[in-house]
Amino acid sequence: MTFLRKEYLGLFILFIVHLIVLWPGTLSPDSQGQYNAAIAGQYSDHHPFIMSFLWRYLDKLYPGPGLMLLMQLSLLYGSTLFLIKSVDHQKWRFALMFTPLIPHILCYSCMIWKDVACAYSYMFVLCTLAYLSVRDKKLTFSMLFPLLIILAYGTLVKFQAQYLAPIVLIWMALHRADYTFKKSFLKNVLVTASIFYGMIASIQHFGPKVQENHSWQFVKLYDLSAIAVHLNEDIFPEFTKTKTFSMKELHQRFNHQRVDDLVFSDPILQKGSTEEERQKVWNTWASEVLKHPLIYLRHRAANLGYVLLSTPGFDPISRFINQISEPGSMTHKTLYISARITGYLFLAHLIGIALSFGYLMLSLVTLGKTRSAIPLFFLNATGLAMVFFLYFFSMAGTPRYTYISICLVHASHVFAWMCWKRRKQTSPLSSS
Repeated sequence: MTFLRKEYLGLFILFIVHLIVLWPGTLSPDSQGQYNAAIAGQYSDHHPFIMSFLWRYLDKLYPGPGLMLLMQLSLLYGSTLFLIKSVDHQKWRFALMFTPLIPHILCYSCMIWKDVACAYSYMFVLCTLAYLSVRDKKLTFSMLFPLLIILAYGTLVKFQAQYLAPIVLIWMALHRADYTFKKSFLKNVLVTASIFYGMIASIQHFGPKVQENHSWQFVKLYDLSAIAVHLNEDIFPEFTKTKTFSMKELHQRFNHQRVDDLVFSDPILQKGSTEEERQKVWNTWASEVLKHPLIYLRHRAANLGYVLLSTPGFDPISRFINQISEPGSMTHKTLYISARITGYLFLAHLIGIALSFGYLMLSLVTLGKTRSAIPLFFLNATGLAMVFFLYFFSMAGTPRYTYISICLVHASHVFAWMCWKRRKQTSPLSSS
């Protein structure tokens, strides 16, 4: 058996072990709500319907979240397979086999979440395109169609992903085009985008009836709350305030981490229920943001800060440290600080996002010197685009929102290594 086949076998064994250990997957209240919607066949746009719709039919084959976990891990390990196929260096091929076990990726791989489904769908498509780029292979139509289906699922499953799809479609068009003719590229952009958005429109048209919740208003109310707290001024349309609303209550409940405390469980703010009221929410938001842009931007930055600095899974570790050491003692402080530092290094997303920005710059420096610059650029441009749009559209500070970004930066390490080796090269394009 060749070393190459050993790697594929090793990856398959790792996939089976990973699946068995995590089976049947873990549900949070959000994913439990989506599962309930799947069972009932009733969908709303608060959570994109596509995940519950698919889950409904998978549940008929095998009840519970197991098949959703199987699908998610298949996309993750499929991505890893294409990463391995992208390189010849044996040590890198062996190291890449363990991509799914990188702590940033591993910590959420058990969760049945739309964020995870989106991350693995995009990761699979982008890693496939990376393999084609490095190996200088053309994207055939027979490959294009299934990749667009996976991309459509990843896009429909998470609201912000709609802004990422055009980046991937451009890369697909580059693969389909004759690089020496602009008309060929433009034609392939139009063809690829037409097929993709035709799929999206068809799924939305022929799919189930979806109740419109207009949940986008929560983001606007959240921003208005930040401005109102800073000014200590009631700036809300009257119909958005519940009977329990007061400025004192707003000050007590508001935080930059999430909107939940304001609009769920005994809410003090509520959405507009008519088109006229929804337009009023939008207009009020736009007016106040234009009047107080710095307050708005600081609030957005604080919210994104929670996303990038949070350490998933730290609470159980903190409780364990409290059990084995006396709070306030030197041992407790040492263990706590060590755990915090380790968490920031291996679980928080800030360092990964900063690295992604560095990789993006490296890709621009090495364009034309190595084919690896192209996947390095598109992997990190897609991941950073998610961070950019979350800055404006997020209503909670949780690292699962940037999970796609952290998956994509870890998928790009090998291409960054190839680019770094070629950064001073002046010779024509190299495949390494």
